[in-house]
Amino acid sequence: MTEYTSAAERHLVALWGAVRDAYTLMQRGGLDAHFHDPQLVGLIKSLSKDLRLLSDAIHAREQPAPAAVERLRTADSRPRVLVVDDSPHSLTATANLLRDDFDVTATSVATHGVKLAREQACDAVVTALRMPGVDGLALLDLLRVSSMSPAPPLLVVADQRDAPSRRPALERGVFDFLVRPFEREELIARLQSAVLHGQELQREHNLQLTDELTGLLNRRALNIALRDALHKSAEMGMPVALALVDQDGLKGINDRYGHAAGDRAIVAVARALSAVRRSTDVVVRQGGDEFAVLMPNTTIDGAHRMLERAEAELQQHPIDVGDGRKTHVHMSFGIASCNASVTTAEALLAAADTALYAMKRQKAA
Repeated sequence: MTEYTSAAERHLVALWGAVRDAYTLMQRGGLDAHFHDPQLVGLIKSLSKDLRLLSDAIHAREQPAPAAVERLRTADSRPRVLVVDDSPHSLTATANLLRDDFDVTATSVATHGVKLAREQACDAVVTALRMPGVDGLALLDLLRVSSMSPAPPLLVVADQRDAPSRRPALERGVFDFLVRPFEREELIARLQSAVLHGQELQREHNLQLTDELTGLLNRRALNIALRDALHKSAEMGMPVALALVDQDGLKGINDRYGHAAGDRAIVAVARALSAVRRSTDVVVRQGGDEFAVLMPNTTIDGAHRMLERAEAELQQHPIDVGDGRKTHVHMSFGIASCNASVTTAEALLAAADTALYAMKRQKAA
């Protein structure tokens, strides 16, 4: 039997399972008669009240967004597959069947599988159907709610006794359902189809988070990354710096040289910021000539040095505005960091915006 890592996790899994089972039974009409039982009216009212209180308590705590939104995954030459099975023998056997064709990560604990899928984006998941605590279908639910990315396609591997579960599993959203015994070639073929489907979903998702002109992340991605960074900052006591960046004089470039030159100026700022960023930094185009750089584990001084390097990068690469003419692009920026009075995404954005306009006023003076 699977051993969960903590008493708290076991308690939450049991609670979730009980609520989920009760809801399923109620949807099927299995509890209808009890709602009119005079001896149970008080119990049902108390249950309804306590469930509302529990729901309010959960939603009162801001749920962290998934980590590493800046890592928009593209299809790798070797697809990543997660295998989940509480049987050590089946887990090893399935993983070994797949290793020649896929980059395989395996775990016997479903909740750990969700953590792995969140931290190491995978293209598909192969899971057993029957597992204690969190079964294969419950794993699908957890994958759906645990990431900003689309849940990876799920291929369920089941025994003959569970063959009747194929239809309800597919209706629930499972990508494919394979019954033992099966040939390795069939498993590989079905999994390759799942991988292709997962990669297509990921490409569509990436487009929703990507600015078309510059290839940077967009405002939606910044909002998600900010929540994640602030959660980690509060949890681990690490600083977080945010810089808001404006390109100087975009209207003048558009008026004098045309909008194509203006687009090249915007791309130049994007390239300069990307050239000096660390792998953990998130560079975003918010729209027009406005950018943002989120820098986890960075002080204001460190962020200031990063932006100065970006400005120097801009000056080394003037843009072509046509007819062999070139012009330099400049930018202004404002930086803010978390502190006792700046603890939310809104407050951090407002503080950085104030610092940005202070620099712009200084330049105009």
